[in-house]
Amino acid sequence: MVGLPQGGLPNMRDQVFQPAPPSNIRDVYVHSYPKLYERKTAANAVTLNTSTGSTQNINGTTVLTQDPTQANSQTLYRLWRVNDPTKVFTEFRVKTHLFDPLNPTFERGRVIRDEWDPFPVHQPFVFAGSEIIHSIDDTSGGKVFVTEHPVLSADGSNYSTTAKLLTGYYLKTGDGSLERETVKKTIDSSASSDVHIYVDWIRPIDSDQPDVGTPVWSQLLNQVAEALHRKYKGPAASISNPYPVSFGGHANVGEVEYEFRLSEIRSYHNFRVALNFSPGSEGEIR
Repeated sequence: MVGLPQGGLPNMRDQVFQPAPPSNIRDVYVHSYPKLYERKTAANAVTLNTSTGSTQNINGTTVLTQDPTQANSQTLYRLWRVNDPTKVFTEFRVKTHLFDPLNPTFERGRVIRDEWDPFPVHQPFVFAGSEIIHSIDDTSGGKVFVTEHPVLSADGSNYSTTAKLLTGYYLKTGDGSLERETVKKTIDSSASSDVHIYVDWIRPIDSDQPDVGTPVWSQLLNQVAEALHRKYKGPAASISNPYPVSFGGHANVGEVEYEFRLSEIRSYHNFRVALNFSPGSEGEIR
């Protein structure tokens, strides 16, 4: 539970202050989970080279056949590849069904033969963490998407070898990491160190499809950043107390520690709290 501080620091009647690390924090960066995009992306019909495992484009004069001995006869116009190294594609769209917080159920991505959808399409449900056989890895990098049926449309007198892939993807940044939404909060502009907080339960989406609602992830990330950065403001303190205290989600609390020692002769218990700092990279709680 994260809340905004009200009325100063929490009240601990029997508190004992201990030395705390000096604050040297310039900025606090609050990062979301990698942002999931969705756009219709151009894809090419490919076949697999059985010797190397890599893909190669096919031309529109390649026709379907019922001859089982012909190479790739069962996979023509069923394998589609997008040549974009900046995107990390998933097998599911950003549209979520059955809102289980532990196992969100998504809609499978699909390959569209042209720009116009003649009727509503309902794709099978998939789980993000499960093994999905409707995409395969290309040895030269990237993924090849597999359709249950050939995706066919006319290009003059030939089959069209281009289509649109509609599925979710993450974007790579210049250093190879995945793009996230980030909120920056300045603590002390004269300081020299920064703190990075990763809030992976905020998973922003960005889709241009009409069946995806208006996202609220950016607003939520700003609210969380507004609450979390406050624990780095003001003087840091490490406090001991002889009994536990409930803080009700007070944002100035960086961490609490319980210590119990049980024995027949002398039992011991202590409660410590870090205020305005997080133990670890910024210091210790004791």
